[in-house]
Amino acid sequence: MPISLRSRWAFLPLVLALGAISLYFLRLSINREAQPLPEDTHHAPDHDAPKVPVYKDIHREIAPPLPEYFPLAAKAQSPADLPPVPSWNKPPDPHVPEQTRLYIGFTRFWPLLQQVVVSYITAGWPPEDIYVVENTGTMDANKRGLLTIQNPFYLDYHRLTKILGVNIISTPSLQTFAQLQNLYLSEAITNNLTYYFWSHMDVAVHSHEDRAPFKSLYMRAVDVIRETQSPDYLREANGVQQKWGIQFFAYDWLSMVNVETFASLGGWDTMVGYYGTDCDMYSRLSMNNVAQPVQDAGMIYDVTTSLDDLE
Repeated sequence: MPISLRSRWAFLPLVLALGAISLYFLRLSINREAQPLPEDTHHAPDHDAPKVPVYKDIHREIAPPLPEYFPLAAKAQSPADLPPVPSWNKPPDPHVPEQTRLYIGFTRFWPLLQQVVVSYITAGWPPEDIYVVENTGTMDANKRGLLTIQNPFYLDYHRLTKILGVNIISTPSLQTFAQLQNLYLSEAITNNLTYYFWSHMDVAVHSHEDRAPFKSLYMRAVDVIRETQSPDYLREANGVQQKWGIQFFAYDWLSMVNVETFASLGGWDTMVGYYGTDCDMYSRLSMNNVAQPVQDAGMIYDVTTSLDDLE
């Protein structure tokens, strides 16, 4: 059907309306792009601000210093200035023929380390057989006296070596539990030891003073050594002799390790983290039919703090 001229003019208002709407939106878009960006108040430089460093607030409360848990040792000039080891706990002189090296790993909190060392010495362990393994990750800072007691990794070299008479081995970097255990094992191999003891730093030990005949914790540990050296130790009725890997005294708060057995199993797996690594080690002993006897040399307590005065 042909469109008349009058019908064509009927479309004109529609075309004009569409054009006006398109022009409106085009102008709106142009105005939006032309608007300046808002200022970044966080990063805009303040030209009027003073050119000085900004320091943290120094007006804060400072924690009080740790107390001295062994005042007598702090004043001592030599081991002779300390209270003597009780006569009933003194180790034999001369030394027993057995090797009784004891490793104690230390990472942090000096008062606990001092307490465990003092408790072992008091329970009869010869100081020269105790080796503190400094595993603080602070290189030689403690040896050079660069840390204060406020630092959790502080350790008093002078008191340990000159006053208490024990030894110190320092790790070059912070070791994991498994790495530390392999260090004990390596030290034992280097020094031709067939066995060694190791202990936690957060324990306190005490001899059984209510048992007769009396023996110090140290001498009861020596008895365990002698028991394991018997030709018939762990020998079954059929003549088969089972190997032993570790002797537990209050779980592993104090342990005696068979060097040959642990080395034959490859030592500790350093890819297994934290508590899982001892579960792995002891499970491998069990899977290889290696005995893990439980022994009792004295009272061993897991502790979280130190006595107020170790004297």
